[in-house]
Amino acid sequence: MKTQHTISTAMIVLVFAAFVSIGLPDALFGTSWPDMRVEFGIPNAYAGILNIPGALAYMASSALLGTILHRIGTGMLLIYSTALVGLGLTWYALSPTFWLIIPAVMLLAAGSGAIDAALNLFAAQNLPPRYMSWLHAFYGVGALVGPFLMAIIFGMGQSWRWGYATVAFIIWIMALIFLVTRGHWTADPDAEESHHDAKPASVSGTQVLRMPRVQLSLLMMMGGSVIECLTSLWTASILVNRFGVSTSKAALGVALYWVGLTGGRILIPIIWPNAAPIRIQRVSTFMVLAGAVAMMPPSLPLSFVGIALIGVGVASIYPIAMTITADRFGPAISQHAVGYMVSASTVAFSLLPFISGWIADRAGFGIIPVIMALGVMLLLATQVVLVRGDTPETADLL
Repeated sequence: MKTQHTISTAMIVLVFAAFVSIGLPDALFGTSWPDMRVEFGIPNAYAGILNIPGALAYMASSALLGTILHRIGTGMLLIYSTALVGLGLTWYALSPTFWLIIPAVMLLAAGSGAIDAALNLFAAQNLPPRYMSWLHAFYGVGALVGPFLMAIIFGMGQSWRWGYATVAFIIWIMALIFLVTRGHWTADPDAEESHHDAKPASVSGTQVLRMPRVQLSLLMMMGGSVIECLTSLWTASILVNRFGVSTSKAALGVALYWVGLTGGRILIPIIWPNAAPIRIQRVSTFMVLAGAVAMMPPSLPLSFVGIALIGVGVASIYPIAMTITADRFGPAISQHAVGYMVSASTVAFSLLPFISGWIADRAGFGIIPVIMALGVMLLLATQVVLVRGDTPETADLL
């Protein structure tokens, strides 16, 4: 089994708080956009303009994780990256025009990408696998708090700018906390010795990216992202367009997915505490496949069953992938690999809405579960190949 590094309870609490904080900004934009659009006098289509620079900045910062960690360490990376997020949110709150929000988006995305990848890597190397699932559930808590916070701001008759300013204040506090605790984010010095395939700390990101097993890990992550993106994006459209249900009933379908995902991340580690990560990953993947297949026939009850199965199945895929990668490759390689995996997920989330929407316009929304099933097959195939390539020593860790 994986040997965990010893970290204090206070540090565990801090990691959980950090995951909540990185979730906070993610839902602000959608909540504030109606008022923001009116204030700036711009069409709704302009919302898409911000997606491209944000996605590029997020991918770049997460892909450079290994290089940055090697130079400044986890503690300093969290300080600088959190400061970037705080600066981006502050810039949002003060921006006098829509076009000046673009640099704010890039600062926010660059900081978030690095924090996301760094915290995932730190947690995967230092905490038991079940904690990874709970951490991602707490990210969801942060994303859920954001809209409620903005609703309170609007309820007080204040501008959307105060919502961004409030979250910016919280993020600046987190940056200060990271500054105070920067010495506690150092990985266990014996960590590399516990992995049979650990490479020297000087291994470059380019070398890691050329490794076939790392490339397979990126494909695995993209397969999982296909499912997450399409389910969260098109569930309501599938229910409305295929079955003619009301938008309120379709919203219940979307809620069913998110309840399954969040509930799965909280309950699976409790119900199945001693299961090997690779086994949880495999069972979760087959559950998602069953859900996608259930959504294919023109049956509303089966579609709701499929949505629930996908939500519960997806719950463990991302966090378990991070845990397995840290064990599979060791600290020196995984600090690059985890960053690349976050970038691969971002690529999928950036491209899939346009591609899948274009296909659905021509073939109907019944094609979406088929595309989801193809994503599951990619996920399953890469998992099988990666496991077959594991040595007995690595397999013991998984």
